This record gives sequence, C-alpha cells and structure tokens, in this order.
Amino acid sequence: MGRLPKEESERRRNGRSRIRLKEIREFLNLNKQTMANILGIPAPIYIQYEKGDYDKKSIMPIITMAKKMDISVDYLLSLTDISESYPKQEKEGIVGQKIREYRSRNKIPGEILAKKIGLDRQCLYNRERSITPFRTVEIIQIARLLHLPMDYLLEMTNETTPRKRCMELGNPTKYVDVNHIKEALRSTHNEPLMEPPKPKEEKTEYLAKNRIRQIREENGLHISEIAQAIGIDQGTYQSYEKTPEIIPAGYLKRMAAVYQVSIDYLLGLTLNRKINK
Repeated sequence: MGRLPKEESERRRNGRSRIRLKEIREFLNLNKQTMANILGIPAPIYIQYEKGDYDKKSIMPIITMAKKMDISVDYLLSLTDISESYPKQEKEGIVGQKIREYRSRNKIPGEILAKKIGLDRQCLYNRERSITPFRTVEIIQIARLLHLPMDYLLEMTNETTPRKRCMELGNPTKYVDVNHIKEALRSTHNEPLMEPPKPKEEKTEYLAKNRIRQIREENGLHISEIAQAIGIDQGTYQSYEKTPEIIPAGYLKRMAAVYQVSIDYLLGLTLNRKINK
C-alpha cells in the first residue's frame, strides 16, 4: 500500500478524520452559502467545518448535518465508506453517557482510556458526566480505540458494530451516494436544491454567542438570574455566554427548558425556535 498524502497522515496522527462536506457539496453542485442554508447551519460555521477546522469545536453541527442528509456521522467523518445511517434509537441521550456505560461494562479503566486520548482521568470523568464537553477529535479517537460507531457514542443509535473503516481500505473513497443525500435533503427542504433558499427574516449568519445573549435579554433576565435558574455561578455563566461551544450538554438542556426553545436554536444551528417533539 502506498504512503498516505502528508495532510491525511497528519490527520491520522492527530486522531482527526477528513470531513466529506466539500465533496458532497460539489456533487450536489451547490455553493457554500446555499449548502449552509439547506443544512440549517450559519454559513461561517459551515465554512469552518468544511475546511476541516472542527477538531476542537462542538460535535453538535456535525450531528445536525448528518441527520439532515440521513447519513451516518461515521461516513461524514470518513470513518467508513458506507453512507447509510445506522438504525436510530428511540430516544437520544446525553453525549458521554454511553462512553461511561460501555467502559464500565467492559471494565476499561478510566485512566487508561484518558491517557490514550491525551486527557487526565478527571477530565475524562468530567466529559462523561457532561460537566465539560467532549471535543470532536476526542470522540473520533474513542470510536477508533473501542471499535465503536461514532453514532453510538453520540447517542444516535444502539448499534455497536461499526461499518467497514476507511483505515482498512487505504485512502477514503471519493464516492458519494448523491441520490440518497438529495432525497434526504428534499424531504426536509421544500425548495429546489439548485436554487438559493428564500431570504429569512433573521440573518442566517447569526452567531450562537449573540443568540444566547439576545434570548436572555428578550426574556428580561439578568446574568445572575439565568445562572441561578440553570444551577451555576454568575462567572461560569458569563464564560458560557462568551464561548457557547464549551457549554456542557446538561446545562444547554436546562437553558433551553428555561427559554422553551430547542438546543439547536440556542447554538445558532437553526432559525426555528420550536422544540421538536
């Protein structure tokens, strides 16, 4: 087998995976703005992820995009060449819960797994309990180490057997099941894929940090009041409002419940405030 390209080798060493967004978009013959609008992701965030600048960022936009295209997270992150999504579990849980349960069930010491992904034991425990969020690259590393689908670790499926990995096949294939993705996007997006969506009342590039501050101000809440409502101190909440990507999933849920909006809306991933039942 030939040597991997320098860029791909560097990704492997860092536990990263090539994201397939650019090739999917080009197969669909769409520009970046239109692709972002169709996926319901603010364009600046979409562009960062398409470039591969996602390893230290939230996994939530990747989950949203995979769901919209009805493909697996494993496929989107080039961990498999099979695009079909895994069987969906009835109720999605909190990221980290299955990692803790799987490790406990298989008697895998926390300190060993933590060391493998470059964390100390306490950091891993905090991530498993949603006190601090997992970085995308860390979940990729755990999926590879435990031979589990990313979709399982992200509480999207109960399937524990991963599809064939790209690392077994050499370089990830360029093949994209474009017809399947087109149909999935048509089912969630009423307008033709080749035309830009109609203008929205709200700017699609509205960033999450502005969204979280704005919704607090709309509800007439002081920082101390929302901090008390979700059970944290004022200083911690201020850091969350400035840097939303570090908010643990548990506190995001509480905040969404206070404001009666979806977590995706809080994170600036959608313009729809409604909670999907």
